Amino acid sequence: MGQGGLRRAALALSLFAVACAASGGIALGRENAGAVVPRAGERVVVDPLPPTPGPSELSELLPGAPGAPGQSAQERSSGATIFRDRLGVSHIVAPSERAAAYAVGYASATERPFLTAGIRLLAQGRSAELLGPSALPADEAMRRDFYEAADVERQFARLPQHIRELLEAYARGVQKGFDVVMSDPTRRPLLFDLLGYRPEPWRAQDSLAVAMLFSYVVFAGEGGAGQLRNAALLDRLEQRFGARRGLAIWSQVLWRDDPRGPTVIPAGQGNDEPRALREERPGAQQVRLARELAPVIDKLVDERLREAQGLDAVLKRLPLPKIGSYAVAIGGTRTASGGGLLLGSPQAGLTAPPVFWQVGIRTPQRDCLGMSIPGFGPWIGIGWCNGHAWSLVAGNLGEQVDNYVERLKPGDRRAYLYRGQWRQMTVRQERFRIGACVPPLCERPMPPGESTLTIEETVHGPVVARDPDGRFAVTQRRAQRGMWARTLLTVDGWNKARSLAEFERATDVATGTYNLVYADARGHILYRLTGLQPVRSRGFDRRLPAPGDGSAEWRGFLRPRELPRVVDPRPQLIVVNQGTESKPSRWWPNSSAVAVGQASRVAQNRVDLLRIRRADGDDLEAANPRLLERRDGITPVFAAILERALRRSRDPELAEALALLREWQRSGFARVDRDGDGFYDAPAIAIFGADDFNLPSAQYPRYFWEELLRLVFADELGDGAKGSSDRGSFAAPGGWLQRLSLLKIALDGRLGRQRLVHQFVDDISTPRRETAGELIRRAAKSAIERLAAEFGTRDMRRWLRKVPQTSFTALGVVAPPPIPGFDHGTYSQIVDPRAGEGRYILPPGNAAADSAIDIAAAQAGRYPPHFADQRERYAAYGFFPMNRFGFERDPEQVIRLPEAG
Repeated sequence: MGQGGLRRAALALSLFAVACAASGGIALGRENAGAVVPRAGERVVVDPLPPTPGPSELSELLPGAPGAPGQSAQERSSGATIFRDRLGVSHIVAPSERAAAYAVGYASATERPFLTAGIRLLAQGRSAELLGPSALPADEAMRRDFYEAADVERQFARLPQHIRELLEAYARGVQKGFDVVMSDPTRRPLLFDLLGYRPEPWRAQDSLAVAMLFSYVVFAGEGGAGQLRNAALLDRLEQRFGARRGLAIWSQVLWRDDPRGPTVIPAGQGNDEPRALREERPGAQQVRLARELAPVIDKLVDERLREAQGLDAVLKRLPLPKIGSYAVAIGGTRTASGGGLLLGSPQAGLTAPPVFWQVGIRTPQRDCLGMSIPGFGPWIGIGWCNGHAWSLVAGNLGEQVDNYVERLKPGDRRAYLYRGQWRQMTVRQERFRIGACVPPLCERPMPPGESTLTIEETVHGPVVARDPDGRFAVTQRRAQRGMWARTLLTVDGWNKARSLAEFERATDVATGTYNLVYADARGHILYRLTGLQPVRSRGFDRRLPAPGDGSAEWRGFLRPRELPRVVDPRPQLIVVNQGTESKPSRWWPNSSAVAVGQASRVAQNRVDLLRIRRADGDDLEAANPRLLERRDGITPVFAAILERALRRSRDPELAEALALLREWQRSGFARVDRDGDGFYDAPAIAIFGADDFNLPSAQYPRYFWEELLRLVFADELGDGAKGSSDRGSFAAPGGWLQRLSLLKIALDGRLGRQRLVHQFVDDISTPRRETAGELIRRAAKSAIERLAAEFGTRDMRRWLRKVPQTSFTALGVVAPPPIPGFDHGTYSQIVDPRAGEGRYILPPGNAAADSAIDIAAAQAGRYPPHFADQRERYAAYGFFPMNRFGFERDPEQVIRLPEAG
């Protein structure tokens, strides 16, 4: 823990000591067993309810069992029992869905009280109530773009009765759990005391807001982020190359499809492109609009970029899952059991405690074990239910948001032109409460306060930017607006489905964009892109903003099964790697913000997995490290072109670099530390390593690739639209992998079979023609010089990069030490439903360390039970068994909840 963390903990502990002294101290008897500070290696069982009976009595605790001690006949038939296993996972057994919902709510609030409250505040745009004024920008964005209390009430009222009843039972369970935790100073989160915060009563609508949050753009693939930036790029290309040629170059720089890039659905399989999706290049009206915006587009882009950066800075401090992730499904004809086999690793960052939460739920309607989110409701979001398992990966190629440019009436900033008439924007006021802040949580004491935000909306949505001259306003239309609550119908259906057909019917009503991967006991595997995807008017391109005058309105939505979908593809394998490198199908277009091309791990991982015959869980566990960390999956895309360029050189240093590249290639581009010295074994990683995942450029500079990108594109795109990546000195669109995919297109000189309109390897500032090989050699020489200076030697074999250390962000006061290697999943599971076998890992453990006593123990090196007991196995890519069966035979704790919810 750093000095800041120690100061926070010291202050918090002193405040806690004062509170304890005022209350007469803490008793350490049986009734307060949770107050005992565990000794090294000791496990302490906390019983918030009556003492736990012995193992011989466990069978009597199952709902409906005759003669369960202390229970009436009505209680035995209605209450749930929570069995907490030896890894701290709560398994809830209940006779009804409502009883289970109550128990899940209770467990969430008692096991993750700080996160349960914090995620609710985030979803409702109220984080500043807990974190102070620095969180206000995130709250304002949430209220403007996503959360409106009246809208949530309307959506809740439209939910089916059984969903409302489950949410209400869950809310009662959460509130009961909060009551237990907040009344016990040995369990109450220290930060609540430090900040003077007390959770308000939980409402069913709160869980709806949390569920809605995970279809929002930050978490899924809602899209729309790149349209203004793309308009700025079009303007610069037209200025540089002329209108017609500039538009043609722009269309290839922001390619819809690179035929040489991999897709999740193999070519010729899956469903066909729907006619409604077939979009052409932007029509004359949309291009004219982009030109008209030219004088102010940079200012608009800058305004949005500043807001995005400010929001990102706040969100990094919040308990905020972001679904990145990877997943694999293998069909029954390729597995040892004959059933489907699933590997799913949703990546939401490594925090302590994790933002995900492992829980089991068993009722007459479902038998589930998997990952949920505190406050989400009584469902498994990703996991294993009945005879099937599934996982989700961000759907970054969804395009559910469009930017509309509203023309404003001179002299009236709230009047906009729509279908030939001036209309007035609707206006609403959002008020925010701001919590107090004291050092060391902030630089200086700040009293509580309030703030007000005026939100203006057109028929399309809220105003997100205005040009300084008052001629235009930019609004955003969201496909999910008013329909977010359908997410709950989907998750409820996934939990209760008994067949692939039932699972697909539940998927049909999903609103958020995800890559869904599924496997079941019958041997089926499924891939689907989910969500509400708009059908745009003819002549309007998703890559650019649309006019708000009524000419570019959506014509509806694609039907759910018109989106990319495949069941049991040949050769019985589905591979998805991050939403930014997984193109669903050949015909599905790239989005305005993300273009997927050849720089992708999908093809490499598919080849690796196809080598496995009669796969089982052990095979997937063994393959898992290679899917993301222990092999560079991006450099192989360029290996052939690098070989051709470097072998033509007579420069001895380039020859040495090529020899190291070949050596690395023979190892399969392995990224490993076999001798355990803390450095990667291959020196070629420092020279040619292209993969940036978990390797930030500040610590792992990619000199060769940055220089090559500059040499190829800086003359055409050096003054282009602002990008979000800090890699390289030019401003080509997109993130790192998108830039590398564009680089591969430029080095090839063609997009599939189509020759590029402009050859980027030629420097437009000189008459001399250049070649891809020449630029590669120049970039390699530049990289060698910089690496020699960095390492202090020209001996390339000594250019070894350190294995990164990955830290756990403390969602509270304490976190365990870093681990070597990558974040390879906030929660990972391997499930073979037919074999009845599953394994999982949830680092650093399935418990929080929120209370003062837990924090004091952690600082002394004695972590609370299950706070960090999965850390070491996670670092080694290990798993624990998913204890779906037999958990009641030897539990660590049993909690009886007599209420039915």
